[in-house]
Amino acid sequence: MQNGFDVFQRKLHLSVLLDYKGGFSLFNNTMSFYCQQSNLCHDETNKDTPLEDQARSVAQRYANPTVPGAFTTNRGYWENGQFWRLREVGATLTVPQAINDALRARDASLTFTGRNLHVWTAYKGTDPESNYSTGNVQTDFSTTAPPTYFTVRLNLHY
Repeated sequence: MQNGFDVFQRKLHLSVLLDYKGGFSLFNNTMSFYCQQSNLCHDETNKDTPLEDQARSVAQRYANPTVPGAFTTNRGYWENGQFWRLREVGATLTVPQAINDALRARDASLTFTGRNLHVWTAYKGTDPESNYSTGNVQTDFSTTAPPTYFTVRLNLHY
């Protein structure tokens, strides 16, 4: 969803882009790997960890050796990948005519933009858009979120 509006007699244009993606699951391979390989698993060692996170760690690491056919599973690390992201906020200022004349330009504008500013999600990994896989399965494995960055641009029309 994108919307914009003008203020100050159309001298300043503000715009916001909000992005939604849903309908997919994401394998939290980072947490799965760390909990499978280490005794320092956050899901097992932090006393404030929700029971569902403790259960997924136990289900992955421990099988009852006295039960024939007992197995472990990493199913608990498949998580809902749905998210909303504040993708972009921008402001464009129309430069006053006196500055245009000094620059010998017909008109000019100055734009400031911020991208990837915030994400709302229930996903417990780094970021639901981080993807380690090149195949059909989306997986997060020690990947990073899309970077937050800011740009400033001066547009001159001659």
